[in-house]
Amino acid sequence: MDTSSSGVRLPCLALEHAGGGSDKPVLFSISERKVIDGGGDIPGLTNANAWATPQGWILVRDAAAAAAATFLQNPRDSYDTIPLPHLPQDDLPPRRCTCLLSGKPAGGDGGCVVLLVHPFSTVFWHCRVGGDGDGEWAKHDTCPKKTLALLVPSPPKDKPALFSISEKKAINGGDIPGLTNTNSWVTSQGWILVRDTASATTFLQNPRDFDDKIQLPHLPQDVHISSTCLLSCKPTMPGCVVLLVEPVGTIIWYCHIGDDEKWVEHEYDIGTQVLDPPLDGKDHEKVPICWIAACQGKFYFGGFESIGVLEFSPSPTFSSIAIIDPIIGGLGVMGMASLYMVESLDELYMVCQMYDSDMKTIYDVTVYRMDFLKQQWCIAEDIGGRAFLVASCYFGASRSADECGLEKDCVYSTFARDKYFEVCKVEDGETEEYDLIEAPDSQGGMWILPVEKK
Repeated sequence: MDTSSSGVRLPCLALEHAGGGSDKPVLFSISERKVIDGGGDIPGLTNANAWATPQGWILVRDAAAAAAATFLQNPRDSYDTIPLPHLPQDDLPPRRCTCLLSGKPAGGDGGCVVLLVHPFSTVFWHCRVGGDGDGEWAKHDTCPKKTLALLVPSPPKDKPALFSISEKKAINGGDIPGLTNTNSWVTSQGWILVRDTASATTFLQNPRDFDDKIQLPHLPQDVHISSTCLLSCKPTMPGCVVLLVEPVGTIIWYCHIGDDEKWVEHEYDIGTQVLDPPLDGKDHEKVPICWIAACQGKFYFGGFESIGVLEFSPSPTFSSIAIIDPIIGGLGVMGMASLYMVESLDELYMVCQMYDSDMKTIYDVTVYRMDFLKQQWCIAEDIGGRAFLVASCYFGASRSADECGLEKDCVYSTFARDKYFEVCKVEDGETEEYDLIEAPDSQGGMWILPVEKK
């Protein structure tokens, strides 16, 4: 029989209390097949701060100690610990992680690696035993960053179907918990704005890490589901604004992350335009915001003759930039085109998809880059090895083609209703179509992208 310095017989089972009755595990003797008398205890061990290893050592994150510490604990000797870098609170691995050691952590050559494997994703954490606890834990994803198309199936299904664009096929069992067809808005930064009616909460969700959420004020029920959602910058940066632009009318909703207690509804007025033909006896209407993107903390919208600028300081302020030498015939020979604003590496681009007379066939795609010094749109011959992804609701995003398994210097467009997506080369306009195999009937499609945190 093996007994520790605290009187605990090993091996034993550490059983969690059900219902939250205690934060300390119950120790159960395997050899005697009963609970260890006196409750048995391993100092510092709780239900939520420790991960056992096959080698017997227990990884413990002790936040209650005078100096927060993370270490390997010998369960037979409470004084036998090996210090490690402290596991950070803001990126704490789930308690269900699998913990492994690459070798013997004590008395070795210092090369032992401590590994924590996430229970239901492709993420793991690791550090190297260094003797004094210096250094940091590193987080790694075993899967390359893949770009997904989110398809919205027709009723009665309420869950979106996920397709891998890099692999060009449906993702079996693909699901993002809590996400439905009517409660979420994607952003070009990858974060998804989710309004959860069951818990009456609203948050930004990282689609690759279900535990990674940023809480927001609860969003009112009457926000249009087809609104465009944008972030002024990375949501972890001070002053980040979450913006929703409604597709009908001249309404925006916004909140400042961490500062506002509720969403603000704002009706804007940036001018009028002619209604041709007149509608309901009116020959003019207010100009709505259409294609829009966030770039360097501001929101830009508009087109060929001028660019609108929306800033928050902290209330919304509108201005405009006149374009010198506007592009002639930018909407193509038929005067019909889809426009998208895209921010890429702190530069502003505009994608113009020109349609043939059938209003379905895209015969040309041109990408422009904004030169703010010259106040001109310049034709882009390439986009720096990136891939642009555009979709309905004026969605436009940029990602590293290499990291996402996409083609460099190409524009990706999704046509979910017709069950295909299109890839167009920026340099020469050469276009290829790819069928969305096994796609359900869909009302529309949006891109789900990896969050860029760098």
